[in-house]
Amino acid sequence: MKGRKSFIFIAEAAIFTALALVLDWVCNLLFTYLWPNGGSISIAMVPIFIMGYKWGPKGGFLVGFLVGTIQLLWSSYLLNPLQVCLDYVFAYGVCGVASLFYPLINTTNKLLKHIYMCWYFYWWDFKTTLCCFSRGVLLGN
Repeated sequence: MKGRKSFIFIAEAAIFTALALVLDWVCNLLFTYLWPNGGSISIAMVPIFIMGYKWGPKGGFLVGFLVGTIQLLWSSYLLNPLQVCLDYVFAYGVCGVASLFYPLINTTNKLLKHIYMCWYFYWWDFKTTLCCFSRGVLLGN
């Protein structure tokens, strides 16, 4: 049974990683001309959320780390190692770690469930914004 569960975990991690990369690619095609001075919408984090919600921090961090690493390989905008870590690897990895709130969300009280879900999304957004902001402050761009 343990072998089957680990196989399902690896398969779902690969599927959600591929789904996140495809969603990110589609968003880049659709919204390229919407913000000509920079900025983006990243729907790629939704599969990271789902994997983190389903498998906990282990699954969320794995998919976030894989998405960030593969986007790093596709990207041509690399300035220095600190920017690489903050923009790609760490920013997507912390989205998966936001699934630490999973035990709180799995409550029976509907009001508490909604409060915890709002906190979950806030925590995810805060950590991702913190990574991008610190990159801008540290590197000056």
